[in-house]
Amino acid sequence: MINTRLELGYGDSYGSDTSRDICGVYDTTTNPGYIFWVPQACNGSNVQRRVTATGLPFYENFYAGGTNSVRGFEDNTLGPRSEMTGAYPKGQPLGGSVKTVGSIEAYFPKLFDSPSARLSAFVDFGNVFNGTDEFKVNDLRVSTGVALLWRAPVGPISISYAIPLRKEDGDEIERLQFTFGGQF
Repeated sequence: MINTRLELGYGDSYGSDTSRDICGVYDTTTNPGYIFWVPQACNGSNVQRRVTATGLPFYENFYAGGTNSVRGFEDNTLGPRSEMTGAYPKGQPLGGSVKTVGSIEAYFPKLFDSPSARLSAFVDFGNVFNGTDEFKVNDLRVSTGVALLWRAPVGPISISYAIPLRKEDGDEIERLQFTFGGQF
């Protein structure tokens, strides 16, 4: 049996950019030299910064990578990233407004003499982009591998081993992945 899957997603803000002033208040007691940024009316003694929000908030963005999208890559790590920092040496995944993910998977139910287990071979592809203008087919990541699906007494368990065929420097690879629950 062959299973194909294609997910195309697009989301963008429907209004105009939103700007607001935030003020920095110097901490002179617990963290001298530290500035706390707070949304409030600024007076002449505060440091002022104008911030502009464009697009969707990060929690509304699409993410890709992992067991439910492109196996062989860590969960939610594909696509645009923030600048590198000490906490995130590769940059933090930001997600994007355009998602393209797909899979072709062939199931081999008769390899095991059990109705509760089956083996599959797959090819996954996909990525997330900051907008439709940034979509490039050459930026899609591709992986291939095998998966064992088992209907265990505690619920469905999937174990997959994937090898990325098309990857970029900085991609976070995770070849062996486990999933508990989900479709069987």
